[in-house]
Amino acid sequence: MMAAILSLVGCGMFGEEVGRVEINQLYNSDNMQLHSEDVQLFSGDELAIWSDMDLEYNGEPLIRGVIQVLDGNEIVFGQEFDPRESNLTVGEKKVSLNGHTSWSFSKKNAVFEPQKDGMYTVKCFFMAPPNSGVKVNKAHIVLKK
Repeated sequence: MMAAILSLVGCGMFGEEVGRVEINQLYNSDNMQLHSEDVQLFSGDELAIWSDMDLEYNGEPLIRGVIQVLDGNEIVFGQEFDPRESNLTVGEKKVSLNGHTSWSFSKKNAVFEPQKDGMYTVKCFFMAPPNSGVKVNKAHIVLKK
């Protein structure tokens, strides 16, 4: 039974990974780097955009993700989101004790459907207010078809 479940997940029950953007730092005045990945997409594809994160923080800081999909220099999709919020989550582990939270997860945050075939560039970053105390152990945007 467990082998059947693992094979479903391995076969792409949640889509085949076609790109991964390793961010691993919050965007701020000391780090203003946008991270990007190029992906080949076809009209009719559904590109699922996931956040794969491992965070630590105190309280409930504002954490935002920003994603843009470009066709050449034209932005064809853009979204700001809280990477902790989603209607589809896998591999979640969350421990909160005395106001300190340690949380790792993979969450589906958005979907982009291209109108034409082509090479698209996905640009993204994560941000939190300065001195928010957010510690990023891992922050990736995972692109799945």
